Amino acid sequence: MIPQTPDSYIREQALDPTHSFIVQAPAGSGKTELLTQRLLTLLTQVSQPEQIIAITFTRKAASEMQDRLLRALQTAQSAPRPTTPHAQKTYDLATAVLAQDHAHHWQLLHSPHRLRVLTFDALAGELAQTQPIEAGLGLGMRVTEDPEPLYQAAFTALLAYVNQPEHPAYPHLKTLLLHLQNDAEKLNRLLMPLLEKRDIWLTHLMPYHGAADALRIQLETTLCTTIEDTLIKLYHTLPATLHAPLLAGLVFAANNEHHIENLSVFSHYTATTLPEPTLDYLLHYQILAKMVLTETHQVRKMVDKRCGFPPTAKAEKKAWLDVLQALTDYPECLQQLIQTRLLPQPTYDDETFALVAALLIGLPWLVAELRVVFDAYHEVDFLEMALAALRALGTLETPSDLALQLDRHIQHILVDEFQDTSHGQITLLERLTEGWQIGDGRTLFIVGDPMQSIYRFRNADVGLFLKAQTEGIGPVKLTPLTLSANFRSNATLLTWINHTFAPLFPRAQHMALGAIPFHAAVAMHPFVETAIHITPCHHAEEAARILIERIHTLPPTDTIAILARSREHFTPFVAALKTANIPYHAVDLDPLADCPEIRDVSSLVSVLRNPNDRIAWLALLRSPLCGLSLDSLLRLTEHTPLSLEQAMLHITLPHENEQARLSHVVHAIQAGLAQLRLHPLCLVAEHTWKTLGGEYTLQTPEQQQHLEDFWQLLYSIPSDAPPDTWKRRLQKLKARAIMTPEVRVSLMTIHKSKGLEFDHVFLPELHRIPRSDTQPILLMHDTLLAPLPDFKEKTLYHWLWAQEQERRQLETTRLLYVAATRARETLHCLFTGVQPESDAPTRSFLQLLGTVWPRAQWTLPPTPATEAITEPSAEPSESVAWRLCTNKLSSVMPIHHPDAASLKQGNDIMWHKVCYSAELGTILHACLARYTTTNQLPTETYVTQHALQLGVPRAERISLWQQLQTMWARVMSDARAHWILHPHPHHQSEYALSAIENGKPVHIILDRTFETHNVRWIIDYKTSQAPLQTLYETYYTQLERYATLWIQAYPQDTVRVGLYNVTTTEWLEWAPVCQQIYQKN
Repeated sequence: MIPQTPDSYIREQALDPTHSFIVQAPAGSGKTELLTQRLLTLLTQVSQPEQIIAITFTRKAASEMQDRLLRALQTAQSAPRPTTPHAQKTYDLATAVLAQDHAHHWQLLHSPHRLRVLTFDALAGELAQTQPIEAGLGLGMRVTEDPEPLYQAAFTALLAYVNQPEHPAYPHLKTLLLHLQNDAEKLNRLLMPLLEKRDIWLTHLMPYHGAADALRIQLETTLCTTIEDTLIKLYHTLPATLHAPLLAGLVFAANNEHHIENLSVFSHYTATTLPEPTLDYLLHYQILAKMVLTETHQVRKMVDKRCGFPPTAKAEKKAWLDVLQALTDYPECLQQLIQTRLLPQPTYDDETFALVAALLIGLPWLVAELRVVFDAYHEVDFLEMALAALRALGTLETPSDLALQLDRHIQHILVDEFQDTSHGQITLLERLTEGWQIGDGRTLFIVGDPMQSIYRFRNADVGLFLKAQTEGIGPVKLTPLTLSANFRSNATLLTWINHTFAPLFPRAQHMALGAIPFHAAVAMHPFVETAIHITPCHHAEEAARILIERIHTLPPTDTIAILARSREHFTPFVAALKTANIPYHAVDLDPLADCPEIRDVSSLVSVLRNPNDRIAWLALLRSPLCGLSLDSLLRLTEHTPLSLEQAMLHITLPHENEQARLSHVVHAIQAGLAQLRLHPLCLVAEHTWKTLGGEYTLQTPEQQQHLEDFWQLLYSIPSDAPPDTWKRRLQKLKARAIMTPEVRVSLMTIHKSKGLEFDHVFLPELHRIPRSDTQPILLMHDTLLAPLPDFKEKTLYHWLWAQEQERRQLETTRLLYVAATRARETLHCLFTGVQPESDAPTRSFLQLLGTVWPRAQWTLPPTPATEAITEPSAEPSESVAWRLCTNKLSSVMPIHHPDAASLKQGNDIMWHKVCYSAELGTILHACLARYTTTNQLPTETYVTQHALQLGVPRAERISLWQQLQTMWARVMSDARAHWILHPHPHHQSEYALSAIENGKPVHIILDRTFETHNVRWIIDYKTSQAPLQTLYETYYTQLERYATLWIQAYPQDTVRVGLYNVTTTEWLEWAPVCQQIYQKN
């Protein structure tokens, strides 16, 4: 029986249904059980279960919470009362809920959807779709998990303003591009992350849109206040006993020869105390910081004449070093010295503010283009749905009908994992509770652990937890509670965690930086003999060997987790597990696209998308769906006069079995291509895959799950999406592992392990460091904004970036704490140790732990002289193509098999092209554009490279080059062609034009455009044998549309359009109808 916990009274207090609480629940403290009990308690107080909303962050967590509630009700209905105190509490509360259920006819066990447990995203979607007009969303808007193409489309539309000098955004976009050396790709990379956080910076920028001067005044006022606050904190953290010796040392050094810039400000300083911490003395305090700290922000261990201490001043030098040594006992003071040294000047220089002003105008235009893209594609990202939910609720002054309805209906709100909330989610909670008053019976219950806040990359801000503790949320004041009992880890392990992490966490909280003090937990399980294993290794292979040896010594029923910071850190351990034949689950480590069964089905889809994709064909023929041998593939590809498609039709394979397989695949693809005329790709691909016996190639539940995920992806893609959408989304998916009891080893990143627990945890590769961070184009903190500087030092941007790096370092500590607290029985730390005279790698976990571990624990002993690393020998094995058995072909979906003669004729094989006219036209367009810009004639190398990129078979490239030579000779002898290709004023080839057409963004490419005799010509090339009149009737509407879009952008231009048939050198021109309409207006 579990003894009474040290925080029992706090847990009982948290169930008071009349008060609002914010509960800090450390790892293993039974947070989920407490949340369940709170929800059950509230269900006994309401008349309808829908009056309670429980919010979490993932669909999985929401489902698990609802399942836990239902299990509690089912247990109370049919099982005897348990014996443990906490289980009895849950049982009794569930029994009371069943009584309430019976009294009010809820039927919760038959209608579990009445339990409102949902994610923030789901809640926002419900609110926005309830009031689509007020939310600013069209009907039928989809939420996409892959918004990158939408962001790219918005940026492309924004970039088009560069060619529109009259557009309000033109000068500001030009400023940003010039700042980045006209690197549009870099600007794209820097702006994309800002779209994911637009809710934050829009709040800062929109009130000052068009009022740059007012923004500058506000920013500089905030900057001055921030600088003075920093100086005041430094002044108060400097020990009073050190003020006088610090000042004496500074004055002494200033009056001697030195190399410290601006140290002379102290040469005539006559006061007996340090100056007041105001802006007037910013330079003085920065010089103080510079004299105390090195360039790497470490306390100086020596000073010399360069610092103003000549060799003869031994007493003064000793006194100064004694002061510096004393300062090492005050880490908060040292932190403030670092902050002070990095402080910028209290004003924005004109160049920096010009960038701020450019972003002030450019970013809202980018968001405007994004919303146009949303409307065009009928898709939004999760953030836009959240913003739409806020719009649906109206404003504080004028709440919408929906907000008033929710205010009357919602009685209680619970939020799990509150440490991971973002600013937008806090705003939503504030709006939902803005009408609440003290004593009206409505409550807000928030639970989380700020020591486990590790999702800053998802815009989580742990400082919001601290703010809610002190200020509440909206009108709701929250009573803070802290749990201390730990029901997960044994006492030996938990004591080590408390002892190790207490000095790693900051001593005091800091809301802006997200600094969270450590809260020790009390173990509810007894001590054991050994729970911690710290093992420095000479190399990764040694660490992997030790890991395997220890796994073999652990009880066979115990669960084991191998956790690492990044996916690439698992490589040596995955190899070792495979060599030792130890089965394991890899949770979201392997890309789904790399799974063999997904590569096979991807080849099939690629062939259906583009029957000329030679690589996809070869992969499909080699895959288990066909299983041709390498000899057969070579036979199909070695005949250079024939393309692969022709070879499959005309070459007979020596083995009858393989010929049957090839025929089966060819005809299945033929049938699939025919079906694409009537059915979407997802249906055709799945049917074709089954026709080829794909289901028989799946041998494990994991493979079946992978295919299920692939089909789900393919079915989720809208029919109007770009052709490569499925490939791009596939690259972002990870292969899901099916957790089965017989497989007890799990591999996952630390982020994925959050919320889980295991008997034994291995933390290998503690010495490895993460990838370097990319600096954003705009940094924000509170109301401070700083653009990415050029090459300046000690700017506001650098100061904010230093703070950002400190926040990340604090999160690194929390990430390590999450990893260590997953263990119930033992924790194994494996890493490549460092030499006794070396330091741990910067930004690594080992560097953190090295500050609290004895150095001998993480440095290497000498390598034994007899130690040798031997690689396991392996006999070479022949690669065998795994294929379906012949008898399986008759058991899959029936399909008509043509005879050999009909296959060789190939008259109705849709994927076999007799000529490559479209590819020829594409290459000819590229050659004409190249000629007009560089005056270079087409070469065989240039043409064949383009043909290769377009998927033209090798055998066809020679013929295509010959056709192009004939056409080019005809063009070069035509006077009209010379006039078209002449470098006229403002001439462009393959000119990209973006515009708004019927309220939607469109992008067109003009083959050729230029000005001559005050006329803007728009010319379209054609390569066709059709009569000119037929071409005119076919392409008249297209050219009229091009002219209309041009005139909309440049109404002052006089436009004429022309059709030039490169094949026949025929020409046709006319004045577009839209030109006449504009002239009349």
